[in-house]
Amino acid sequence: MWIAVGIVVVLLIAVFAIGNRLSKVLVFPHRTSMEEGRDWNIKCGFQRDFDDYEKQSYTVTAPDGYLLNAEFIPAKEPSNRYMILSHGYSSSRLGSVKYLHMYRDFGCNCVIYDDRAHGENAETYCTLGLKESDDLLAVLEDTYRRYGSDIQVGLHGESMGSALTVLALRKKPKVKFAVIDCGFANLQDVIKGKLKRDFHLPAFFCYPGDLVCKLRFGYWSPEVRPIDALKDNEIPLCFMHGTEDTFIPCDHSRQMHEANKGYSELHLFPGAEHARAISSDEARYRSIVKEFIEKFFESPAV
Repeated sequence: MWIAVGIVVVLLIAVFAIGNRLSKVLVFPHRTSMEEGRDWNIKCGFQRDFDDYEKQSYTVTAPDGYLLNAEFIPAKEPSNRYMILSHGYSSSRLGSVKYLHMYRDFGCNCVIYDDRAHGENAETYCTLGLKESDDLLAVLEDTYRRYGSDIQVGLHGESMGSALTVLALRKKPKVKFAVIDCGFANLQDVIKGKLKRDFHLPAFFCYPGDLVCKLRFGYWSPEVRPIDALKDNEIPLCFMHGTEDTFIPCDHSRQMHEANKGYSELHLFPGAEHARAISSDEARYRSIVKEFIEKFFESPAV
C-alpha cells in the first residue's frame, strides 16, 4: 500500500514539475533583442530601407501602468490613414517591419510597438493575449490622442499579435478593419499541439500547466479564446494563413472566419509555414491587402 502511495506521490510531483516548467515557458518568452530582430530582418530580406525611414520613438502607458515602447513611422506623403501593427510571441516591434513597407506604400502611417514582456519593455510575464489586448487598445487611444480624432485606423496582427488584436475587438474599438495573419482561435489547442510536437508529451500535460499558470499568474489558456470575441463582431476582418503552418494550423483562421458575425475574408497561402505567408507570395499578399483596405479606408487626406 505504501509503495502505491509513494508512486502516486512521485507521479503527482512529476506532473506538477512539468506543469510548472510549461507555465514558465509560456509566460516568460525568449526575448529577442533589437539587434537580433534587425539581423533577422536583414537575413530574411525584410529590413530593406527601414533604417532610412523617419521614426519617432515614445512610450505608451498600459491600463495597469506598464510602459510599452513604440515607434511612429510616417507615410511617404501626408495621410490620415494609420496602421497599428502587433508582432508575435518572442519577437519585438521589429517583427512588424516586413508588413510595414507594404502599408507605407499604400499611403499609411504606421505605429509599431513591443508587446508586454517583449522587445525593450520591462521584464514581466506574458498573458498571450489577455492583458495584451488591453495594451493594444491603449496604443490605439494614444494614437488618436497624438494624431487627431479624425484619423482612420486599421489593425494588423501576426500570430499572438493576431490573437490579441481579435481579443481587443470585444471592446468595439474605433477601427476600420483588422488584418489577422496566422492567429489562433483558442490557446489551449496550440499548447496541446506544441506538447505533442516539440516535447513529445501527451496533451494531458496542458492541464497541470494551466493550473500552475492560474495559481501563479491569475489566468489559464481556456480564457484565451479569440474566437469567442467574434460572435458579435462587426469590424471587417481579413484572415491570412499558410497551409503548412504546423505551429498554428490554418484551421484556426478558418474557424474564426466561419464564426465571425460580420464581414470577413479568408486567404490561404499554399506551402507557407508559420508567419511566412507574405514572404511565400508577397505580390499576392500585397494585392489582397490593398484591395481589402481600399474597401474600408476612405481616401487619405493630403
